[in-house]
Amino acid sequence: MNVLLNLVETLNKPSQNHSETDLSNAHSNLSELMEQGFKLEWLKSKLDEVSLMRKKADADVQQLDERVKKLELMNLDLKTKLEEVSLERKKSNDADRSRVQQLEECFKNLEMVVLDLKVKLGKEEAKSSADGFLLVDEVD
Repeated sequence: MNVLLNLVETLNKPSQNHSETDLSNAHSNLSELMEQGFKLEWLKSKLDEVSLMRKKADADVQQLDERVKKLELMNLDLKTKLEEVSLERKKSNDADRSRVQQLEECFKNLEMVVLDLKVKLGKEEAKSSADGFLLVDEVD
């Protein structure tokens, strides 16, 4: 009778609290009781139901584990792609900075050429002005 009481107590626990060992032992004990002549089909169906619920719960957990692993792989893939994009962007930004520096240097060189030309033009204008002044004086 103690075995039967333990079986009933085991089956009254919430299904998530049943271990595989508990269910296996319950099946063994129930089989022994039924072999001894106890009519326990109702208890067998309850035990089968609890075992099935446990298997479904295990399958659900396994499915969730697989989904988590897939999500982790997707996350890793996304991180890798983000790093690749960041690296490409950095290379592009570096190239842009280099190009801007080159253009700034060209602009400075052009400014120097213009300044030099202005100085030369100023000297030429001064020379022309002086030559014209001398010519005007000679004519008078």
